[in-house]
Amino acid sequence: MFGKTLQTNIYIYMTITKLQQFIIFNCDRPNTDISTLLSSVSSKISNIQKPNSTGGSLLSWAPGVPSQMSQLQPNTIYLVNSKVDQLGYEIPGAVEATSYCGGVSSITPTPTLTPTITPTTTPAVTPSVTPVFGGNLYAWGINQQGQIGDGNINAGGGIFDSYTPKLINSGYTKISCGVSHSIGLKSNGDIYTWGLNNLGQLGLGDGVSSNVLVPTKAGMESGFLEISGGGYFTLALKSNGDLYASGQNEFGQLGDNSTINSNVFKKVGQGFSQISGGLNHSLALKSNGDLYAWGDNSWKQVNSSQTQQFLTPQFIGSGYKKISAGGYFSLAIKNNGDLVAWGVGSVVSYPNVGPFSDISSGSDFALALDVNGNLYSWGSNIKNQLGKSASGGQYDLVPVGSGYIKISAGNYHSLGIRNNGDLYGWGYGMIYGGGYSPSIDISTPTKIGEGYSQISAGYLHSLALK
Repeated sequence: MFGKTLQTNIYIYMTITKLQQFIIFNCDRPNTDISTLLSSVSSKISNIQKPNSTGGSLLSWAPGVPSQMSQLQPNTIYLVNSKVDQLGYEIPGAVEATSYCGGVSSITPTPTLTPTITPTTTPAVTPSVTPVFGGNLYAWGINQQGQIGDGNINAGGGIFDSYTPKLINSGYTKISCGVSHSIGLKSNGDIYTWGLNNLGQLGLGDGVSSNVLVPTKAGMESGFLEISGGGYFTLALKSNGDLYASGQNEFGQLGDNSTINSNVFKKVGQGFSQISGGLNHSLALKSNGDLYAWGDNSWKQVNSSQTQQFLTPQFIGSGYKKISAGGYFSLAIKNNGDLVAWGVGSVVSYPNVGPFSDISSGSDFALALDVNGNLYSWGSNIKNQLGKSASGGQYDLVPVGSGYIKISAGNYHSLGIRNNGDLYGWGYGMIYGGGYSPSIDISTPTKIGEGYSQISAGYLHSLALK
């Protein structure tokens, strides 16, 4: 890949789902004329973030990219997604810019790859994957239902489990874990699913076995923008705000006014901009900040004033910007950065911390980021998933560390990405991602790898993009 000076094509283009995609390139050739390249696109895209020097500078003309993206590594290409610019307007058009930089060959828009399974003389199979820049999918953890996606399944003894991140496939923009299934969103808006399918949570229709061992396209629908794995169901959101769901519906968590499971993605609502699937309930936001919830309400995780289950989305309140559904509780962030929780074990006060920018609900614990990148945790700590070696549960927010930009809470483990792309894990020693540790739970954030951009922690497995 690295060699003599070659022409580098840098593409900025709009997909059919209106998800703007940018390639940000950090060139280490001393005399590259970055200003000339930027001038070719500056008149066509608003809010360009221009570097102040040439050579070794970051080509960052991505509207809406958070300030943390300035921490990039040399000789690395990053795929960044943003639907709108910094003022909230969709960005039209498509631009191609050309530059020269030593040691990098031609770049084209990320293709969609499907793993090629090569049979061996043993039950194991290995996908043949050619890594591409941006959207490389990694998975690790317990593989009892094929949720890792490498073509194998653990029939006992842990032989096909993975204790460190394993490259599975490429071309993804979003990822999400359910209890024992995985969901990936491709750059063309297609959904791929794998793992346990006993209740139709993969959305693959009739005639599909209970375990799917490699990422498989779910149905004919396309144009999706967001995905979220619930316990044994899946939520998906199209770019036009239409909400789709598949899988278990015993508690009404699909939101289709029934308790009948669905093995295909069916439209259940419209006008939404954000989704989150919990164990047996669902949350969704509309673009105006209105919050809706439905499904199991046995612990008041849907509606704090009632206890019956709800089969359709119920209006909860206004003025919200972030949501996360957990085991038997729910979290949300208000527009002013306040953290709100309801359901079992809810946090009712958090003096002297905040405002908050991100949240993640686990089975019975939670993580939260404030606007400065400080990480907090609370709830159950049975496997040190709070990032502290504390006895018993924690009802108050516990400071864990700083410099984080992404967080994800699973069942017994936690993941976080720092502003330099380093991935950290902690909690249950078998699945945190840093190697095989069956008898030692990791009580402090431990570095797993570098160059990551997204994470999702499941029940006993994890997914990540880099």
